[in-house]
Amino acid sequence: MLPRSLAAQADGYEYGAVDAPISIAWGVGVLAILTSLLPLALQGGEEALEDMRENEKYSFGKGKDVLNKGRKKR
Repeated sequence: MLPRSLAAQADGYEYGAVDAPISIAWGVGVLAILTSLLPLALQGGEEALEDMRENEKYSFGKGKDVLNKGRKKR
């Protein structure tokens, strides 16, 4: 009976070798890079949100609905 390390060397097995398609590694790498750029893509939306908050700071949540101002209540 041979130790596992000698048996593995006899079969041509390399310790730590991974037999996986390279396309998976490339795909995960590209996905990681694109995900890291997501905050830059959403930055304009955050600035617009801050502008909306500034414009509506006196009316939002105070019952001053601009859209229903001229409508009759039922």
